[in-house]
Amino acid sequence: MDILSTIVAYKKIGLQNSSRRGCFRDAISGKDRVSLIAEIKNASPSEGVICDDVDHCEIASVYEYSGASAISVVTEEKFFGGSLDMLREVRFATKLPILRKDFIIDQLQIYESKIAGADAILLIAAILDDEQLRCFREIAEGLGMDVLCEVHDACELERSLRSGARIIGINNRDLRTFSVDIETTLSLRVPNDVVLVSESGIRDAIDVRRLKGTVDAVLVGTAILKADKMADKVRDLSRDRPLLKVCGVQDMETARFCEDIGVDFIGFNFYKESPRYIPPAKAREIIKHLGDGIKTVAVFVPEEDFSIARDFDYIQIHGAKPVIRCGVLEFPLFDLQKGVSGKIDLDSDFPYPCFVAGGLTANDVRYLNVFAVDVARGVETNGKKDLKKIAKFLKNLSL
Repeated sequence: MDILSTIVAYKKIGLQNSSRRGCFRDAISGKDRVSLIAEIKNASPSEGVICDDVDHCEIASVYEYSGASAISVVTEEKFFGGSLDMLREVRFATKLPILRKDFIIDQLQIYESKIAGADAILLIAAILDDEQLRCFREIAEGLGMDVLCEVHDACELERSLRSGARIIGINNRDLRTFSVDIETTLSLRVPNDVVLVSESGIRDAIDVRRLKGTVDAVLVGTAILKADKMADKVRDLSRDRPLLKVCGVQDMETARFCEDIGVDFIGFNFYKESPRYIPPAKAREIIKHLGDGIKTVAVFVPEEDFSIARDFDYIQIHGAKPVIRCGVLEFPLFDLQKGVSGKIDLDSDFPYPCFVAGGLTANDVRYLNVFAVDVARGVETNGKKDLKKIAKFLKNLSL
């Protein structure tokens, strides 16, 4: 082989290696767990300024080492405060696949995305006709990039699939009104062989867990960027385990400990006959010292006054009242009462995310594949919360 042929051969190898073809799709695909696409953006029309004078490279590093599967960079300048320079900076700071998010309406933007280091681009079905969707996707894929085709309704979904889209992003935000509804993702039917991403309105692990089994990935920006500790938020959104509620919390030490180790909910029991009863004033004082990362639940029996629940994130009604009396049901909880043997028979296609409770201990939860578990006496010693048992319970739940 002469020197010219050798140079050309090595150049072809270099181009093949640099294209990273399919790396974005590969990184986020798989409905057995929910991957996280963590977003970097400076502002948005709905939130205003989100990040002012920040180090985008540092944020990218936090995302990578905290468990994100890919990074989205919003480069639109006027309304989102972004730029292609942001994308270039992030490219040098991380090995994770990068999605360029912008309002792409011209072929030139596709080529500049590749040059800037993007592994994938966003195409918004609402602003492109059928020919543009097909043509732009083919150009991007020809350059070795993946395409995330964003839709909001069934019509846009059908058009995108017809254009050959292999990755669909369902935007839970209506770009015309900016209203958000996570049920948008759950209501649209996407073929199983298409990678599905849920975008906008995802706040915490509760939302992620609700989407598991339906989506391959979630795209989250604002909730991470506004968090007190971004690394903790990324880890919270990236983990793959049932949610945990520790019920019957009665003191600040236990509440703080639960928050620190990553418990998702803590419950305060306002039934006066219960050994885990806590006065409402004491419970309110505890929740004043908790952050947004842990949700609080007020637990009642049906005959009690629910007015004190306004300071809590959720209300739990324990007792045999007809479900029809409940105007909005977020999560059903199936509780096997103490002294009762047997099992709860849930069909595998049960359509609602539910909690399972009833005498659970750390040894019971290793193989549970449920949305969430609720534990009280299983993490107690002599009727008091045992911090070591709580930690072991959570550890086993994560195995």
